[in-house]
Amino acid sequence: MRRAHGPIAVALVAFVLGAGALALQPATAGAVRTTTTGGTPTTIAVDRVAFDRSFEVRIDRAGAAVHTNSGAQWESPNHDGVTTKNWPIAYNMNSPITVQAQFFVSGAVPVGSVTVTGTTTVAGRALTFQKTGVKLVAGDNLVTGFAPPAGKTDTLPNLVTQMLLPSNPMTISWVVTTGAKTTIPAGTSRHDLFVLFHGSGSVFLTVVWHTTHGAAGKNTQADVAAGTWAEFSTGNAPVSFFRQKQLDPVTGNISNGAQLHYYNPDFVGTAACHATTTEELLTDAHSIGQCASWAHLFKDSLSAEGIPAAVEKVEPGAIHPGATFLLVKNWRLAGCMPKSGRVEYPFELNQNDIATAEGGGCDGSGLAGQGDPNPTGWLTQLFVVRYGNAVYDPAYGILQDSSATYQQNLNAYATRVVAASCIGPTPPNPNAPDLYRTFTAACHAGV
Repeated sequence: MRRAHGPIAVALVAFVLGAGALALQPATAGAVRTTTTGGTPTTIAVDRVAFDRSFEVRIDRAGAAVHTNSGAQWESPNHDGVTTKNWPIAYNMNSPITVQAQFFVSGAVPVGSVTVTGTTTVAGRALTFQKTGVKLVAGDNLVTGFAPPAGKTDTLPNLVTQMLLPSNPMTISWVVTTGAKTTIPAGTSRHDLFVLFHGSGSVFLTVVWHTTHGAAGKNTQADVAAGTWAEFSTGNAPVSFFRQKQLDPVTGNISNGAQLHYYNPDFVGTAACHATTTEELLTDAHSIGQCASWAHLFKDSLSAEGIPAAVEKVEPGAIHPGATFLLVKNWRLAGCMPKSGRVEYPFELNQNDIATAEGGGCDGSGLAGQGDPNPTGWLTQLFVVRYGNAVYDPAYGILQDSSATYQQNLNAYATRVVAASCIGPTPPNPNAPDLYRTFTAACHAGV
């Protein structure tokens, strides 16, 4: 459900009579100029902007709790365009932007009704927000009920878009027009804007940044899904850096945060890798997660665009009947592992086959994962994303969609990932207290 922001609290609209002239900030993007009305200077400055029906953008940060917004998204209480709060907004394409704004008037107050207008451009489309019949007073004035005038629009274009501070925000220029047709500049407000395909509800900043970045300029479900996947994969391998995005909630600037990892060369193994959901991955102190967290991250990225997808858990027994864990490529079985004496699982896996910091073992360089060139060599389950009949594994950047059915694609995916299907106790976790415990399992090469 969309989060509807209520009107700016009326209690905040303080009508301050006899306010003095406003000190100007000529170097500031949102600074206003003074216009002379009847010989007395008039200064009008936007100091608060709220967007109704914007999706809630949740701010994630490694090692910290998630933050959400309440109230207006943009505030400049000193009336100079310098913000003390600047929060992102998110809408669907082809949706109207519903805005309300507060303006501070000092000096001579315009007589009679005025028209307040805000204009901006998004992906080449000019948007106009206008309110006629406004009676201004000295001090703060809350203006609601903006609508586009005849021949204009406040509806976003039919394209996934991102416009972000500091270099390319959605900039609204505000003016006040008096009954005598005098135009008084009322400052500018600069906003982070995300335009989604068909999203709903709240969304993490990192999620909405990546999906709108990858799918920018797209307007079909297939193209938006493909653009989103391109943030995770170079084709059939992980991207070099999948970074968290962090917001400065005062200025609105969005910058690179921590690199996210599937496991990590410094924190290998489930003993140091607990994240299994999107939120757990985005808030993990080490920015690392299991394959389940990466599957949820990609699925939630599609969901943010309103694209249906599902996270699927794949048990070892679904790859090879009776298997209890899987070896992930690459492993050397023949010529390295001893014989087990079992027909179906002819190779014995024991503690001597596990590579350690000192080297040795049968575990070769594996499939590269997100932020980890050689992640864990064994798994007790796999998590993938099903979109249509295709299989996506965002942890490894692998897409399998060459076959007509989901099961066929899943089988083909397994042959690309699995080195062996095994039965018996799992190997010990690297970096865990049981690293050197003894165990014996039996393995079947491939799936």
